[in-house]
Amino acid sequence: MLNSSVRNLDRIVCYGGDEFLILFKGISHEVLKIRLEQMRAKAEKIKLKY
Repeated sequence: MLNSSVRNLDRIVCYGGDEFLILFKGISHEVLKIRLEQMRAKAEKIKLKY
């Protein structure tokens, strides 16, 4: 989900077991807010099977 939500110049780094750091290069605050909300909405829809 994360890889499909960022541009080629952005970077995703695994920071812990289930924590990630996302580096956005050259993005405005307004666009960042929109992008993060889109990512949050996608993550909310993920269903995990136990």
